Amino acid sequence: MIHIATVHHKSDKWIDIQLKYIEKYIRQPYRIYAFLNGVKKDYSNKFYFSSKENIESHAKKLNILAKKIIENAKNDDLILFLDGDAFPIQEMDFFLYEKLKEFKVLAIKRSIDFGDCQPHPAFCVSSVGFWKEIKGDWSAGYSWHNSIYDKQNTDPGGNLLKLLSDNNIRWYPLIRTNIKNPHPRWFAVYGNLIYHHGAGFRIPISNVDHNSITSSFNKMERMIDKIRFIRRILYLKAIRKNARLGDSIFKQIVNDYTFYKNL
Repeated sequence: MIHIATVHHKSDKWIDIQLKYIEKYIRQPYRIYAFLNGVKKDYSNKFYFSSKENIESHAKKLNILAKKIIENAKNDDLILFLDGDAFPIQEMDFFLYEKLKEFKVLAIKRSIDFGDCQPHPAFCVSSVGFWKEIKGDWSAGYSWHNSIYDKQNTDPGGNLLKLLSDNNIRWYPLIRTNIKNPHPRWFAVYGNLIYHHGAGFRIPISNVDHNSITSSFNKMERMIDKIRFIRRILYLKAIRKNARLGDSIFKQIVNDYTFYKNL
């Protein structure tokens, strides 16, 4: 049995899409546990367990779902964490069970695209027994040196990284495997196994966009001093561009299971 924990925040846009891809690519029996806070429509009949409790912290929601899974699962069952805008794009059962013979945890590692080194909750899988043993925790806290931005960083998965590191536990990283990369941060394929849309539940603006805008604005500022609204114009332009790209890819996701081959 595979127990899947997912979070859909204030939007139902990805619910049916995620369920569709899970049904296609996971062959083992599974149960899905979901946080749906801020989602207006009732989707409770689509999940084994769901909650609309008003909790903002993503890590806290995942930890609550993990606790609920542990209450209902056997030690040799799998616990799988999946962002609401993430889903499998290949059959994955055999891959998961084979890798878990060698590694205790499999997870996305956003080293190429974000410079981070922690297991990321967009996709992470382990056995229920091991998660109980290490008292798995998705909280941020423990920090690492971000290789892209050259600074210390922490994020959900930070404390999990420390738990694994302190106990010399090997984990298997799924890194970005896009071929075309329509955006350097989002619309990501990891390990040719998982798709993660990115910014599926928030305004589509990234650090890459921010840095580009800031650089451009600093140059223009010398020519047109004090015209601060230009910064807002540039941000809106980037947001609209990213939104159009995201909408285009979303349509492909809806209509074509092989959409990821164009990414």
